[in-house]
Amino acid sequence: MYRVIAFPPPERAGVQTPEAGARKKSYRPLNVPISKVWLQLLPGHSLSRQIARSFSLQMLATALTQAGSFLGLLVVARILGKEQFGRFALVQGTVNTLIGLGALGLGITATKYVSEYRVSQPQRAGRILGLSHSVAALAALVLAAVYLIACPLLVGGHYASSARSGALCIVFTALNGYQMGALVGFEAFRTIARISACTALLNPVVAAFLTYYFDFTGAILGLCVNAFALWLLCHFGVKSECRKWGCGVTFYGMFSEIRLLLAVSAPSSIAGIIGSAAIWLSTVMLAKQPDGLSQLGLFSAANSLRLMVMFVPNILLRVTTPRLIALRAEGQASDFRRGFRAFVFGTACASGVAGMVVLFGRQPILALFGKEFVDPGYVVPTLLLSAFLEAVAGSLSQLLIIQGTMWRQVLAMGTWSLVLMAVARATVHSGARGLAVANLVAWSVALSIYTRLVRLRRGDEMADAVNIHS
Repeated sequence: MYRVIAFPPPERAGVQTPEAGARKKSYRPLNVPISKVWLQLLPGHSLSRQIARSFSLQMLATALTQAGSFLGLLVVARILGKEQFGRFALVQGTVNTLIGLGALGLGITATKYVSEYRVSQPQRAGRILGLSHSVAALAALVLAAVYLIACPLLVGGHYASSARSGALCIVFTALNGYQMGALVGFEAFRTIARISACTALLNPVVAAFLTYYFDFTGAILGLCVNAFALWLLCHFGVKSECRKWGCGVTFYGMFSEIRLLLAVSAPSSIAGIIGSAAIWLSTVMLAKQPDGLSQLGLFSAANSLRLMVMFVPNILLRVTTPRLIALRAEGQASDFRRGFRAFVFGTACASGVAGMVVLFGRQPILALFGKEFVDPGYVVPTLLLSAFLEAVAGSLSQLLIIQGTMWRQVLAMGTWSLVLMAVARATVHSGARGLAVANLVAWSVALSIYTRLVRLRRGDEMADAVNIHS
């Protein structure tokens, strides 16, 4: 089976030169086997080579990050036991929820505007980064204070003093959100890979040492130490990239960029707050049930398998989004359409294959957490199917981010959150299985909403460039 493929001349990725414009219509179509399309693209097309290189580096970075996180959880679970690990998961979930609130969509904002302005308006990109840093610092401090006040209500007075150290994790992780977004916007995937290698080695070692000697308190402290290390490495990485592109972080005149920041940050922040709150409330519902902490521990362990399914989709998202933003900014509608279609299709294939692999290996993986972590046969399969739907829905949602229609994202996430909490309330008495079912139903609804929202773009500015159904 053959398909006509047009190979453009090699140009520096992301930069439209006059020579490139003059040669734009001189592509020569070649008949090649579909199975060899990727191999044919790599040697002759600089953009394809860059995407392939970025994908490889981001795959390495994500693999190292997830391996480090998984090993860290594994060590903590085996040392603490099922019930204590459930309490740790509750604290970690609360910390992650507040981090989601404090992120304020700044990571997405940094990725979008750094990708868009790093070449054409580097000073503007620097002002946006300066404003993002200021907003992130303020939000981190406020939410850390909220966490300190809420600790006794969350884990009880006996564990409150141990859990309060999680406030430091909130501060450094919230501050790091815009930094990681900026590195993705710079397409500094080699730097991200180096940072991931360092944190992957540090994460399980710190978790093992502190949990072994300080029990539950040490497990929380481990989160803080790893968050600080990640923030520090990303800080130096962003400084290096800013020097390279001539867009140093500046606070002078940063308030002139508030309108741009709010255009993406405000709806993204609201969507993140709604989603994070729904996840946290659903886990609290489970924790309040009889044997709830043990069931939450099982759900947390099973959820780590869900992250394996999201491995490649998350890589595709990070690598493809800045490229699509650049293509759209340059008006390359055909390349944008082709790239978006490939992104959605690749996400669906990758998550489907990964889900099947993890499904058949679920019992040995769960056994690594300890003998107490046994899936009755429903939790992991349900979460894996939910992860597949989440991956596809997430790929479609990138169109809303790229085109700046983020208020539609608020609509989608608001509906998802309502469905999650409603179904969780009805099913959480079944333990971890009930919460897994709630996630499955919620992502089924979200996927249908995102599909509809993408179709609605047919009547908008870039409709002919993104019609994935044609």
